[in-house]
Amino acid sequence: MLFSGGGLFFLVLGIVLYIKHNRFVAKCVEIKAVIVDVVDKVHISHNIFGQVEEKRTIKTPIVQYKYNQLYQFQSEVDARNHSLDVGDKVTVLLNPLLPKAARLDVGLTENTMLFKLMIGLGGFLFGLGVYLFNPNDFNLSIFKDLFSAAIIIFIVIYVYIKLSPLLSFLQFMPIYHENAKEVTESVD
Repeated sequence: MLFSGGGLFFLVLGIVLYIKHNRFVAKCVEIKAVIVDVVDKVHISHNIFGQVEEKRTIKTPIVQYKYNQLYQFQSEVDARNHSLDVGDKVTVLLNPLLPKAARLDVGLTENTMLFKLMIGLGGFLFGLGVYLFNPNDFNLSIFKDLFSAAIIIFIVIYVYIKLSPLLSFLQFMPIYHENAKEVTESVD
């Protein structure tokens, strides 16, 4: 049951993110851009007690592009992994209606692989849960007691009421936020 629930969660989440990603890419236009700077970005991971477990510094490119106006954004990719340096020409994907929501095409490829991995892992875990499911172990005797059944129904309704606004809001949220800002002069 646990494998099925976790697998179904990853499967649905991966599919939703993959669909949102593909919708974003379908609306995008390709713009030629240039890397104007490479800066350090520190990633800090915390343990379950909130203490710093690991600090890792990555090099992220600052990308400049022109779409009616001049924009810059800090990309989320590691410049060292993609051999990106100052002055390199890159391709940026952006929605013409939201020109401040820009992404490097190499970063979008990584996201696609991540979403496919989530779908594959979710499908595997869900299938494993279905394979290991034994109907004889499934027992609904807890619902024979009226008080226990009422508590469970109340909890399910409460959780649904609390989560439904969030879940309905998520379907309209863009997958990628605005990350670019207008600049007045070119750094070239």
